[in-house]
Amino acid sequence: MIDIDKLNNDFGIADQLRFVKGEGGFVMIEVDNDYATAVISTYSGQIMAYQPKTEAKPLLFLSDLAIYESGKAIRGGLPICWPWFAEDIKSKDLPAHGFVRDQQWQVVKTQKQDDGSTKVTLEISNNQYSMKLWPYKFKLQIEITISSILTVVLTTNNVDEKSFTISQALHSYLAVGDVNQIEVTGLDGLCYLDKTADFTERNQRSNVVIDGIIDRIYQDVESDVLL
Repeated sequence: MIDIDKLNNDFGIADQLRFVKGEGGFVMIEVDNDYATAVISTYSGQIMAYQPKTEAKPLLFLSDLAIYESGKAIRGGLPICWPWFAEDIKSKDLPAHGFVRDQQWQVVKTQKQDDGSTKVTLEISNNQYSMKLWPYKFKLQIEITISSILTVVLTTNNVDEKSFTISQALHSYLAVGDVNQIEVTGLDGLCYLDKTADFTERNQRSNVVIDGIIDRIYQDVESDVLL
C-alpha cells in the first residue's frame, strides 16, 4: 500500500504539486504551476494529461475506455515503451512495448525550478518480474519538466555486468480536433515499414496525411517531426 500522506510530506510542493488517489486506486501527481497543469501516474511512470495555461484544451488524449488495473497498460497520455518497442524481435510471446508501462514506479525527486516550472523524477529498477522477461539489471529514470512546454528525458542506466541492447519510445497520444485536418511534416523522402501491409518497405512522398489506418516505422529520421 502506497502512503499518499508520506508522499505529500516528502515530495509535495505547496500550491504547485500534490499526490492524490486516482482511477483504479493509482497514485497520481497533480501539478498546477504558472505555466501549465499536468497529471502523472506513479503507476507506469506515465504523463496522463498536460495543458499549458495558454491552451483551451489538453494537448494529450486519454481514452474514456482506458483500463486502470495493475498489470494493464493505460491507453492515453504518454506511455513509456521500454526495453523494446512493439514486439520483441527475439520472442513474440513477450508483452508488446516492454514491461515498464504496467509497473509501479518510485518517486525520486520533485522540484520547483527557479523560473516557477516543476520537475518530477521517477524511477524503476529490475525486479523479480522483469528478470523473468528480460534477464538484466537496470535503472530507468524519467525526468519530466512541466512548463509552457513539456520536456521529458528518459535515461537508462546499465547496472549489470553484461551489456544489453534496447529500443524505446515515448508513445504519445496527441489530442487533435479533426484528424482529417492535420498533417505530419519532416518525414518526406524517408523509407518506412508499413505494418498494415506485412512490413512492406515504402517511400514517403510529401507530408503524411491521415487518410486511413496508419501504422508505420520510419527509418533514419534526423529532422524534427511536426504535427
